[in-house]
Amino acid sequence: MTRNAPLEGMKRSTGIVFRVREENRAYDLAERLSADASRGFTDSVSSSDFPMHREQIAFLSLDSECLDYLAIASRGRSTATRKRQIRFRGAIRIEPPLAFAEVRDALPSHLQPHLDRSIKGIGGRVPPRTWEALVSAIRRLRPDLSEGLDRLNQESHPRSQELSDGELILRHEQDAVRSALHAAGVARTHLNEWSAPYPLAPFLLGLPESTATEDEMIVHDAQVFGDWSRLAPFEVGRAQFTNSTGSVLTIKNVNRHPLESTLGVDLIYYHNLYDSYVLVQYKRMTPCKDSDFEFRPGGKSYERELQRMSGLDRQFGGTKCMGAVEGYRLDSSPFYFKLCPDLLDGPTGSLLVDGMYFPLEYWKRLMSDARVRGPRGGIRVTRKGAERWIENALFVRLLRSGWIGSRPRDSATITSLIQDSLGRQRSVILAAQSSSASHLRAERRS
Repeated sequence: MTRNAPLEGMKRSTGIVFRVREENRAYDLAERLSADASRGFTDSVSSSDFPMHREQIAFLSLDSECLDYLAIASRGRSTATRKRQIRFRGAIRIEPPLAFAEVRDALPSHLQPHLDRSIKGIGGRVPPRTWEALVSAIRRLRPDLSEGLDRLNQESHPRSQELSDGELILRHEQDAVRSALHAAGVARTHLNEWSAPYPLAPFLLGLPESTATEDEMIVHDAQVFGDWSRLAPFEVGRAQFTNSTGSVLTIKNVNRHPLESTLGVDLIYYHNLYDSYVLVQYKRMTPCKDSDFEFRPGGKSYERELQRMSGLDRQFGGTKCMGAVEGYRLDSSPFYFKLCPDLLDGPTGSLLVDGMYFPLEYWKRLMSDARVRGPRGGIRVTRKGAERWIENALFVRLLRSGWIGSRPRDSATITSLIQDSLGRQRSVILAAQSSSASHLRAERRS
């Protein structure tokens, strides 16, 4: 499989490198940014060297030898013939500075000349493929910068760009994998190793495969997900991770259909210490006029899904208080919706999509509430209308600590649930955390 190739139909990201060559100007900016890195500034540049139509991430160099800051750059007004201003904001310091030579050596050799051309003089726009390799290299060299890169990427993402159906499925798979990593306490720097499969393909195919043996996988999968022989033919990707305390997280992706014809994503997360399953179903929020994004439930497919989840919910019941303290749940239902805006950050980031989690029972009550109903009786869910939901950090804490989730009456229920999702043209991310009690105590102390 060819990697680091463009995803079919997906707009590739790019950015700029800006080098301050005048010594006095570099000194003044260093003083200003040292006092308050978030302060913005402007500079005049050649329009041809810095073609910009939207906000982009920029790497700033104040001594021409190193990368000193990353920031968001946006096009300003024209100042003279073939000259225009660029505004920089939200700068994040790179400490210690990262030498151009070190970054260049971390790139594939065939991309190094493209970087050389982009950083000549005062710098300029970096071609998309070189930019993606540059960002990946910086994430590997400086993992501490990943969160800052993710934040700037989200802030600079164009609000007008929409994703194709296949791209959206890829992003939802990405978020499901991220959620599992967060819940298991696994360092998200593993995602720095992600490289885009070509053509458009499941997210897990962009990560290095697990080193576990096939026999180990078969035993594990049968214990956690039931009759794996009925699901194995649809496995399209796998990965395995270990956190700092020794807990192992196994992630698999099963799907009967190519991404382009997949209708949605489900995350099924299992924690062995609590014998707990949680299922998250992703829903797409689209832009609307009077609010950022909205989700309009309805149609036969949605109604069938809701009925299916309500029926399965009864099969998962009865686990709220099971004697042992590990069996207690704040909510014994395993089913949640996550509503996500369809303008998301790039697949190599580590942040979760800024979505809204809703427990199934609360969701059903919300659907009959006047706050989400329009004047003609239609239902539209927005942040303003919903008023309350579970946000990312809280959901991850509840999932990690076993406060939510349920276990089925038998393993066949889980197999049936997964097969039902596959039959509805959904991509299913299966994540299983294997921890011991000593691992859990160590995770609580960390």
